[in-house]
Amino acid sequence: MKCYSWNDFWTSRHWSQKLAAVVAVTLTIFQIATALFGAFDAIIQRSIHLGLGLILVFLVHAWGRKKGNRCRTGWIGFSYFSRFYVSDTF
Repeated sequence: MKCYSWNDFWTSRHWSQKLAAVVAVTLTIFQIATALFGAFDAIIQRSIHLGLGLILVFLVHAWGRKKGNRCRTGWIGFSYFSRFYVSDTF
């Protein structure tokens, strides 16, 4: 079994995978901080949670796919969804 160093593991990743890892850690820290220190107002709590979750979903599922393999929604789908979510919420 080959032993990988952190440098080998991190530098071989695509930029979207690195960003997805940072967003996932940020979402985890936000959830732990909410559990420890209490929740924000409902609209702020939901918007942060939903925003980070959607960014994570679109980073993980929309990048690096072959064209014939799957539909690529990417940032266009994210912008449409966020536009309708914001307009319906406020």
